[in-house]
Amino acid sequence: MNLDKNDIEIRNKLANMDNFPEKIHWKVNKGWEDYQRKYSNRKHTFRYIKLSVAAAVILVIVSMGIVISNKSGQNNLNISALDQKKDILLSDGSKIYMNINTHVKISGRKIKINGEAYFELKGKNQYKIQTPHGVFFAEQSDFNIKARKQSKNALLTVSMGVVDILWKSDISIKTSVSNGFEASILPEIAIVQRPVEDLNYLAWKTEELHFENTPFYFVVDKLEELNNIEITLSTNELRYCRVNENFHTLSTSEILKELSKSLNFKLIVNEQQVFIKGAGCS
Repeated sequence: MNLDKNDIEIRNKLANMDNFPEKIHWKVNKGWEDYQRKYSNRKHTFRYIKLSVAAAVILVIVSMGIVISNKSGQNNLNISALDQKKDILLSDGSKIYMNINTHVKISGRKIKINGEAYFELKGKNQYKIQTPHGVFFAEQSDFNIKARKQSKNALLTVSMGVVDILWKSDISIKTSVSNGFEASILPEIAIVQRPVEDLNYLAWKTEELHFENTPFYFVVDKLEELNNIEITLSTNELRYCRVNENFHTLSTSEILKELSKSLNFKLIVNEQQVFIKGAGCS
């Protein structure tokens, strides 16, 4: 196939791309194939909207589930992560890691989120983050926000720096949450701040779980949250068995099969339901 000047320039830029976020596996040939399939047969559209080569490269990346903003100093993105987690790299080096079933809209330093995301804000600019249940202001900090429109609250967990929460959108009344603390926002009721209780709050991102003298019911609750599955315990004795294990998977079946050996229980799996039977705590 004959390549025009723009095609050649795009191909060269794709070949020289590196420094992707963690866990991103970039393949030049795959990117080039995606570009040819989605755009090369519609060059009149490119001419009409006057896309630059850099913009075309971004479009190719977006089609692969990777999002990188341009370097113009402006962030303008509208991204949905349905059944696949996505990472966003902003122009100042900040990163946003999106969990599945999450929508993020970015306009400059204003971010709207519906779902769950982990933020690593690197630049000196302050970002305003708006959720269905609260407004946050942060800069040079790392934190997780979980706020879905259908839920009744938002949960902020700060791992580095300080994040400010506005109370009822009143700038004069705010709560500051520092690293090692979490805050539950109950709209029109209260903001409840406390030390981080769930040390596995980033399991959705790291795909690891660590339990140390943890009650089994807490493990069950976490697996239900991560995998959208219902787990039923047959006896209360099982609930308070203690778990001391590390897992490098989020698979409900793999984790429970391993724990069944030490906690002496049996599994019955029925579609999105799991039944656990046994005396437990051997």
